[in-house]
Amino acid sequence: MDELIYKKIEQIFILAKANNIAKKYSVLLLTLLFVSFFTNKSYATTKVFYLDLKKGCYSYTSNGKGKFLVTDANYKYLYKSSCNSSHHVEVIWSGRVKPADGSNMPSQEDAYGICDEMYFRVMGYYAPTEVPTTDPLLRWFFADPGKENKKYGSKVICLIGKSDSSWDYYIPIKGTLIGL
Repeated sequence: MDELIYKKIEQIFILAKANNIAKKYSVLLLTLLFVSFFTNKSYATTKVFYLDLKKGCYSYTSNGKGKFLVTDANYKYLYKSSCNSSHHVEVIWSGRVKPADGSNMPSQEDAYGICDEMYFRVMGYYAPTEVPTTDPLLRWFFADPGKENKKYGSKVICLIGKSDSSWDYYIPIKGTLIGL
């Protein structure tokens, strides 16, 4: 009889141990699901002011689809995108430059100089200057005179994207142009 009791107690301990392991794995699984749910950024809803862009992928539309006019005045807010999803541009560099004229306002030449150098660093050749090309298009941003320049000073954002054959529109990119 004692042996039967010991066997039952042993079975109870084995079941309790298995149940405890199952509980631990359940808690771990629920924790991982909770963390991934609440930390997963919804890139499509994250709008970023154009002078706050950092290295990475961005879209002019919330879903990264469709063409976007390169010269469109609606360029000051972009959507943060996953580089694995459809997007329009990739920021290759963001930083301050020393304007050649000694002011706090970069010129087109100052911006082109640094951005073309950054293009060379990531692509292995300088940006194309003739159209049409199948190479990525080089663009840059810097602050407008006034409030933006007071806040952002000599900051320049260098970005690349793909354009249609006219160079008038950004076209969606799938994947990354430079391995971001």
